[in-house]
Amino acid sequence: MGDIYKMRNAMQIVRPGLDISEIVRIAGAPDNANTNGASGCYVWDAPVWKGIFRGGYVHRMITIYFQDSKVVSWSSENLERSNW
Repeated sequence: MGDIYKMRNAMQIVRPGLDISEIVRIAGAPDNANTNGASGCYVWDAPVWKGIFRGGYVHRMITIYFQDSKVVSWSSENLERSNW
């Protein structure tokens, strides 16, 4: 399970061409990896229980696609949501 603070820090530096090892160094090991050598996709997921009246689990996620160990594209979900 990803650490939301590490995930937020990683998203502050991500840019095209950045070596994927830099993201892993900051965010930690990915929760899911689909790779083929030096290319693929890493996903970090930090589910947080918000309570039954607040929608149950909120999944905070980062998905990073890379080719030749360099970042190609990325997306994130719910990183800006409150920790409470």
